[in-house]
Amino acid sequence: MSKSTTAAQPGAAPYPLVIGHRGAPFLAPENSLEALRVALEEGADGVEFDVQLSADGELVVFHDDDLRQLTGRTGAVSEWSWRELSHLRVRGANRDAPIAHLDQVIELLERPHLLVNAELKCRPDAVFGDANRRLADALARRLAAIDTSRWLVSSFDPSALRHFAQHGVAVRLGALIDLEPTGWCDLLPQRTEADVDVGVDVGVDADVGGGAGGSLLPLGDAGVELHSVHPAHSLVDSGRADIWNNAGLAVVPWTVNGEADWQRIAPLDVAAMITDHPGRLRAFLERHGLRRVAASRLP
Repeated sequence: MSKSTTAAQPGAAPYPLVIGHRGAPFLAPENSLEALRVALEEGADGVEFDVQLSADGELVVFHDDDLRQLTGRTGAVSEWSWRELSHLRVRGANRDAPIAHLDQVIELLERPHLLVNAELKCRPDAVFGDANRRLADALARRLAAIDTSRWLVSSFDPSALRHFAQHGVAVRLGALIDLEPTGWCDLLPQRTEADVDVGVDVGVDADVGGGAGGSLLPLGDAGVELHSVHPAHSLVDSGRADIWNNAGLAVVPWTVNGEADWQRIAPLDVAAMITDHPGRLRAFLERHGLRRVAASRLP
């Protein structure tokens, strides 16, 4: 879909949107300012990145719990102060770059019509529950001070996202769903034998039908007002996409990296695709006529 076609229809946008996963990690070190900047230069409609807390409570943009793989240093992000972290370099794409602070990312991404997806990078072990809540508190306080009309906050952890929501910040919320059971398993409708093969706990009644005939169970104690669902791309088919859309949830699969998966997922009713290759994905969608104009369903 050409830009001119999109511009001719006020309030519309080309779908699926292209979101750079940790920026453009094959072209610059993941989650770095450079990676986010390159993703936008590659034509991404938005970017996704991970946020966690340093030892002194600063919001750091970094994915791994441990620093070793990306920086060569030992210890967790939560064990280092921001001053210490700011001197480390993230390695990737045959180069290195400084670790980014969320304030730097906010400044970089201050531009209209850009989707900004921040993931609360929560520890999965229950012993870290307090740490997850502190992260949610800190992110909510920071976002309360800026225009968040184009922001989306996502998490694998329902309790952390619910805690974030209690702050009342005007930010859309998204549930991340992986192949392994998570607190959001009630959002994964049962529909094929494929999930049984990979051991997914779908969290629905055994008599729930497949495809568009399925349904979602109430979230109960994990309940939070959600705007979107972010499933691993292998969990997405037309039936599930229909169910999620009928439930009022924008569908944002991740991490969609190969042409076969682009071809499979793009024709489905998905609002966006999160990818490590934003430039290549956008070119593929446009080359094959797989972007369509529709009313905006994301921030």
